[in-house]
Amino acid sequence: CHAQKTKCTGEQPCRSCVRSGRGAECTFPVRARKIIVLERSLYTAFILLLHQGMVNSTTGEHPANDISAEDAADAEASNPLLEQRVLAHDINVSLGAVYVGGAACTAFATRLGACARGPQTGHSGEAAPYAVPVYKHPTLSRRLQEQYIMPSRAYANTLIQVVMRFIGADYHLIRRKSYMEKVDLLYDGSEQSSSLSLCRFFALLALGELWLKKTGAIEDGEKTVPGTKFFLQAVSLFQEQYEEPSIEYIETLLVLCFYSFALNRKNTAFVYAGLALRLSQTMGLHRNITYGPNTSAADIENRRRVWWTVYIFDRLVSSKLGHPIISDGEIDAPLPSYDNLSEEDKDDFFDPMQLIANIKLCRITGSILTLIYGGPARKAPGDFIRNVHTILNNLKQLDAELPVELRLDHTKFPAYGSRSVASLRLHFNQNLILTTRPVLLHVLNYNLKRLRPAANIQVKTLSPMTIALSEACIYAARASANLLEQLWISGNISTFGYFDAHYTFSATVVLMISDALRPNNEDRDAIALFTALLQSMVDDGNLPAREVNDRIACLRKDFASLKMSG
Repeated sequence: CHAQKTKCTGEQPCRSCVRSGRGAECTFPVRARKIIVLERSLYTAFILLLHQGMVNSTTGEHPANDISAEDAADAEASNPLLEQRVLAHDINVSLGAVYVGGAACTAFATRLGACARGPQTGHSGEAAPYAVPVYKHPTLSRRLQEQYIMPSRAYANTLIQVVMRFIGADYHLIRRKSYMEKVDLLYDGSEQSSSLSLCRFFALLALGELWLKKTGAIEDGEKTVPGTKFFLQAVSLFQEQYEEPSIEYIETLLVLCFYSFALNRKNTAFVYAGLALRLSQTMGLHRNITYGPNTSAADIENRRRVWWTVYIFDRLVSSKLGHPIISDGEIDAPLPSYDNLSEEDKDDFFDPMQLIANIKLCRITGSILTLIYGGPARKAPGDFIRNVHTILNNLKQLDAELPVELRLDHTKFPAYGSRSVASLRLHFNQNLILTTRPVLLHVLNYNLKRLRPAANIQVKTLSPMTIALSEACIYAARASANLLEQLWISGNISTFGYFDAHYTFSATVVLMISDALRPNNEDRDAIALFTALLQSMVDDGNLPAREVNDRIACLRKDFASLKMSG
């Protein structure tokens, strides 16, 4: 309606979207000027958490303040992650360190450690580690090789089935029937395979072995990540085809991106995702294109699903590194669906339900990166809190619209129906943490200022809304902690996965703040459990877990001297 300058009826979906056949994509954002912040913001986070069954009781009562006092206190709760510029001594220039945005958990942990150590000059506390462990090999320098060794057909089929089982519904990386037919042709030798198809094949084998094996092989006295040999083979076959990209080329970039996370090569993953995004735009995948009669419905649906997987990867990778994203305003591609597909074609695709949920959640991730971590452009008092309120409302709406198949059932153990459902909820909780984490850091700063009277700074009282949002962050971390514990007990933790290590790290950091503010056994036990989980992953050879485990060890030293009450 906005693009066509048509007055919107305000329904969900509105009449214009229904008439144009795009009712599923209809969104009606709440305008900030219509929100009564002081009456609604205080309870938004808790309504959301109560809906998920995370909160069993409300927080203690807070003395009522007059409106002007609350306005002033809320304005004080600006995003502390944007208060300082990156200083030269924050970066080891000799190592060629790269910029990491404020949304990254590692950046938050670094700022948190500095906050805990205090403003004293010459402090001997250890800084967060900058020597990030990444996998290195000459093959990763893009040296093209023509030689390769094929595994047995049975083993290859097994690994590809593992990929489809673990993430087939989450992301569209391959078509179920069509790709298995391509593998058969590859082994039958009935047609000559291109370097691109072989590159994609070996990259998929690497992903399959990553989830199939529970421990890596020993090379030079160290455990390697399962699938590494297949991945090196894929990279050796990878070629630059930027001028004549294809759907298969973009699919290959996505698989390479996904596996790069397992090697803790996050910047490499960011580049692969960026290439996939830019090349998708050059092919017009992000637009609602009218295709000719010679293009089948299955091919059109494949292009759409590839685009939306690129979209998801762009936001996932960007949120982990704190980098900018593509604007939703540039996208009008239809969402994945079974529409216009024959029964035979439907067998080639997974049910779009899970993929659509991931897309909608990543839209909110994009809003978080823009509104919460988008730089100092929004400096008006209260803007930050209003943006937080808007995002929490969006999360609440998404949670209410989730089909029952994608919900947790807290009456059962485990509460998730599939690993995909658990991953979706962990991503949901992480969005809530990303949104409210700056407020929690503001609360920690507030308490530290009270403990440091020498600074001679007059500290204003925290508003009830600020306290509520900080509590929401803690409850979200506890919800993730509970879910990760269930995954570990049930044997569904991805031993070499990046995202499980990342979510564990994110929840642990928040729980450390919670324990510092109000020491309690629940958070302390969860921290101890997650320390053991990360150490277990490190012992198995998980490189991302090694990095975040070292960062938690540094934070423990920074927090050792902190003692505060409520």
